[in-house]
Amino acid sequence: MMLQRLPLPRQRWVWVLLGLLVLGGGWLFYDRFLRILLVVIRLKPQPSPVVVTRPQVQTVAETSEFVGRFDSRQSVTLQPRISGQVQAILVQSGATVQAGQLLLRVDAAEQQAQVRNQEAAVKNAQAEVAAAQTDVQAERATLKAVQANQTALSADRQLARQEYQRFEQLYREGAASQQELDQQLFRLRAAEARLEQAKAQVSTQQSAIARAEARLVRARASLSQAQASLSQAQANLENYMIRAPFSGQIGNIPIKVGDFVTTSTPLLTLTENQNLELSLDIPLERAADLRLGLPVQLLSPQGQVIQTGSVFFIAPTVNTQSQTVQVKAAFANPEGRFRSDQFAQVRVVWATRPGLVVPVTAISRLGGQNFVFVAKPFRESGCKSAVLPNPGPPPQLQPNDWVAVQTQVQLGKIIGNTQEVLSGITPDSRLIPTGILQLNNCTWIMEQKPASPTPPS
Repeated sequence: MMLQRLPLPRQRWVWVLLGLLVLGGGWLFYDRFLRILLVVIRLKPQPSPVVVTRPQVQTVAETSEFVGRFDSRQSVTLQPRISGQVQAILVQSGATVQAGQLLLRVDAAEQQAQVRNQEAAVKNAQAEVAAAQTDVQAERATLKAVQANQTALSADRQLARQEYQRFEQLYREGAASQQELDQQLFRLRAAEARLEQAKAQVSTQQSAIARAEARLVRARASLSQAQASLSQAQANLENYMIRAPFSGQIGNIPIKVGDFVTTSTPLLTLTENQNLELSLDIPLERAADLRLGLPVQLLSPQGQVIQTGSVFFIAPTVNTQSQTVQVKAAFANPEGRFRSDQFAQVRVVWATRPGLVVPVTAISRLGGQNFVFVAKPFRESGCKSAVLPNPGPPPQLQPNDWVAVQTQVQLGKIIGNTQEVLSGITPDSRLIPTGILQLNNCTWIMEQKPASPTPPS
């Protein structure tokens, strides 16, 4: 059977289609494989761009964290010193009050009547004292009068004695008669009698003064007693006024107006929250490190330092059950942010020292060891050849070209987003803080300046 030839126009279209298929497959091969191969062959090896920084030197603290409890340094449940019916409550729970402020009043009608009675007794005693003082003054004035009379009579007696002695001499000389001498003797005896009578009056008046002064002493004693009774009554009256013994915040008020209260009835609680003390239980193994003034940092739930206090009390004994030592630290609380009996997370700072820290993003871990990448010149790196960040033949580096050297380090405390490095690098080391997952030991690198922050529009 003979094959039938296709018509000429149809054969031409077949050859055109075959040519197009050959041309299309060749372009696809070139685009997918050959062009890429040519680019790779002609591409010059490039170093990996990295950011280089210096490790930071900062203060590193040796700390321990504990849970403490706040206590108020002044907290009291007020109770009355008297019995009676509550007349008025002048504050509300949660109110802040000042020292001496009136908080509550108990009905004091009976006590006020006692105060008025004592005031009247004081006035009567004062009148008695005034009268006794007047009597003493009058008796003393009388004493002065009789003493003056005694002085005059004493002078009269002296004169009468002199006259008698003169007439007695004259009688001996015969110049005076017996009668004249007897008359002078009579006058002398009369003057002496009047003087003795005046002395008796002075003595009597002195006794009267003594009696008046005794009455004055008794009146003054009565006045003192009345005044003491008044002071006591007034003090008792003040007990019906319940005042704040110190500045603080009012807590629970379990009573209400009209309730009858006694000396055992709790009226309200008052707590001074302006200054709080924090109680901590420190394990016995750290007891030797305790000292007065030791810093204690108060932490937020996020671990940030809110406030720093200091230890002011260290217990001299050990808790036998928990084998801990109680310490107390003082904290100011002017805004009332914390409350008594509140628990808080705190950090005790045992000691501080200067330390070298690096970002935690700069640390890699391999086989239980810690490493960082340090940028060094090729001549100082100890590398025999450089490693490219992408596959390719190792480049021939110059001595001043830079490579990333994987350096083993010993780590210390974690401080926020940084960690202390105890050994392995120095403050002058050129640290690669980021992008370490793309690096290998001896990777060829190029320092890249950190991007500047975009200014706000």
